[in-house]
Amino acid sequence: MVKLIYRNKSWELTAGMTVRDAILKCGLNPEQVLAVRAGKLINEATLLKDGDEIKLVAVISGGMLPATNNMN
Repeated sequence: MVKLIYRNKSWELTAGMTVRDAILKCGLNPEQVLAVRAGKLINEATLLKDGDEIKLVAVISGGMLPATNNMN
């Protein structure tokens, strides 16, 4: 079994699927979370192994405000 944890929820899933498939199976959007296994970021194509505990972290995006032209 594989355990996925996101915020205050957790799911137990069968090993052998990709991270992306596991995220979708939990009803989450793969574009909105990052997967971490043993403290290391893993990509969505990674196959999950029996005994894995995957923590999902919400993606927070931001950016810079457009520069303003203050030349008078």
